[in-house]
Amino acid sequence: MGDAYLSLGYEAGEAGLNNGTIAFVSIWATSMASMWDPEQSEYSDVIEFAPAAAPLAGGALGGTAWGNYYFIPTETKNDPELVFQIIMEAADLESQTRGAEFGIMSRSSITEGVPNMAAVNTTIAEGVGAYEINPAVPLVQAALWAELPFAFGGSKTAQEALEAAAAAYIAEAVAQGYLSE
Repeated sequence: MGDAYLSLGYEAGEAGLNNGTIAFVSIWATSMASMWDPEQSEYSDVIEFAPAAAPLAGGALGGTAWGNYYFIPTETKNDPELVFQIIMEAADLESQTRGAEFGIMSRSSITEGVPNMAAVNTTIAEGVGAYEINPAVPLVQAALWAELPFAFGGSKTAQEALEAAAAAYIAEAVAQGYLSE
């Protein structure tokens, strides 16, 4: 993918796959609709989908079936009550049912009609589950995501990036009570 890919958002990664400037992407399953649409992708007939990778050989697949959530940042300059009401409107059964027409459904009962469904269902069936098992996992992810691009880009060695990520994780895990000093 090259160093330049590290600076792209998932929309640009999806567009790059569709026009042939990027050969591989790792993005949310719901962001793939254009990839099998011949009007949007020059490669809709050859793009293939794979389930999430297993972090450990023979282990559970690393992807979760559900990772989205709503939150209201404590620093918001918007009315938190209004934001909460909007979230509740968007999360009601009718809105979710209507919204499902535009994205994948994370249900293994769906087997036809969506080209990436087999990969999604494999990730669900063989993955770590609907939610991350350990609540400290997002701290690890944040620390790694903040440092690994430096290793990929060459400004840090992999060892330096991993050591920096470890230090950041330990500091945050101590602050949140997952580790003791």
